[in-house]
Amino acid sequence: MKIPFYQVNAFTNKTFGGNPAAVCVLHTPFEQEKLYTQIANETATPETSFICPLDHTNLQEATVFSLRWFMATHEVKMCGHATLAAAAVLFQECQLSANTITFKTLSGDITAQRLPNTNWLQLNFPSDTIVEANPPATLLSLLGMKDYRGAVYAPKRNAMIISVADEDELKSLQPDFEALKTHTDWGINRVAVTTAAESKPYDFISRCFCPWIGINEDALSAATHTVIASFWAREWQRNEFYALQASQRTGELKIILHPRTQRADLQGQAVVLVKGELSVSY
Repeated sequence: MKIPFYQVNAFTNKTFGGNPAAVCVLHTPFEQEKLYTQIANETATPETSFICPLDHTNLQEATVFSLRWFMATHEVKMCGHATLAAAAVLFQECQLSANTITFKTLSGDITAQRLPNTNWLQLNFPSDTIVEANPPATLLSLLGMKDYRGAVYAPKRNAMIISVADEDELKSLQPDFEALKTHTDWGINRVAVTTAAESKPYDFISRCFCPWIGINEDALSAATHTVIASFWAREWQRNEFYALQASQRTGELKIILHPRTQRADLQGQAVVLVKGELSVSY
């Protein structure tokens, strides 16, 4: 079985920036479910997307696709950067005729579109509500934080957002990931630390730590940014932001919140680094 295969760096315009994801383009779903995790484990990227056209046998004419996301060991319900990677492959490599497509996912419908006269893509993602939070003292200590400005919790994302005073404090954090992994009683699978950006074009910068799901520091967590943006929307009374994730690879995106529908537009760029073919026998 020959499977078109791509590796994409998402939410960046740099060859080795952003968050890497693998993308496999299928004509029909796999009959053997284990193939998804086997391939995801083999790609050795944080997430692997599997896309399959649903409304047309000719890939170039399709507008509706199934989209599934897999880590090395299991399927996940949502992944922003792997969605952008999938959209970049379809628009840039598969030469779709449509400018807007729909992904059918475990998190509902997600639309992707080419923004006119630019190389940016836009995803429409579900967002989440946020509630006030009091971070446990142990969590702050293990993150390497002495104090914080504010904190919220997003129940659907199982994410805690904590703001700190400035960029120096954010960038100097050295979390104890092994110790953090042992604390499974906090009801979170990720924590994002954020602060207002000190220079344009960015509005805020963040780092995202996810040792509970096997990723110590996420290169760029797009889905988490829907929640980080909601925190800053409450602080600044606005709904549009340009953000930088200050990971080692760095990545950037624009977020437009739609509070009435609890949706968010995520805009970003992507670089297709590898394209080829998987040869799978089973």
